[in-house]
Amino acid sequence: MKIAGAEHVHRGGEKTGNVRGLMEGIILQSIEDLWIAGEEGDCIQFFRGEGFGICADIAGINLHDQVRLLNLANRIIDF
Repeated sequence: MKIAGAEHVHRGGEKTGNVRGLMEGIILQSIEDLWIAGEEGDCIQFFRGEGFGICADIAGINLHDQVRLLNLANRIIDF
């Protein structure tokens, strides 16, 4: 899955790519945590609430790939 605009851009001495990488990491960790008892409730709330959309937008993930990630999360949740 290609992340649009994920290159590192310098602004004010900081790399904006670091924030995008952090948001990607939050999304990936939330997918993994769906399999952990006790963590799945927060992860379900993340994917079904506003958290996922905010992180995905900051990470530069296009709408098509956001839908694919949400479908993956929903398949895990319904498993």
